Amino acid sequence: MTKKHDRSEPRERLSPTATLSNYSDDFIAELGIPGLPEGIPQRLEEALRARVNALLFQLREAKRERWVKVLEVRLVREAFRAVLTAYELKIADSEVLYASFRHLVEDLGYESTDVGFTKRPSPTGEG
Repeated sequence: MTKKHDRSEPRERLSPTATLSNYSDDFIAELGIPGLPEGIPQRLEEALRARVNALLFQLREAKRERWVKVLEVRLVREAFRAVLTAYELKIADSEVLYASFRHLVEDLGYESTDVGFTKRPSPTGEG
């Protein structure tokens, strides 16, 4: 289901929160928001990983099958929430999952915005 990587090739890792963290870490710390526990139950991790992988697969299918916009947007939102949840819960390779998500949504024609993603206008005017 996933691409096999050459062991000598480093896996791309992107952080969904690192873009502004250097400017806002102190602010967030001052808010006193409780953190999450270090470990999560294995069953939850496995379920979340299966969900993320299924959503990433469907993003690939959406590109191939050219889904209607409303279904594509819903899928992008679901996948975005899932990869952010995986990252927040510190699931192993969550940054790799996020990088895969970013590549897939960019292939679908979306670009990152301050909060979330938006579809770039197509050169042909199709939505």
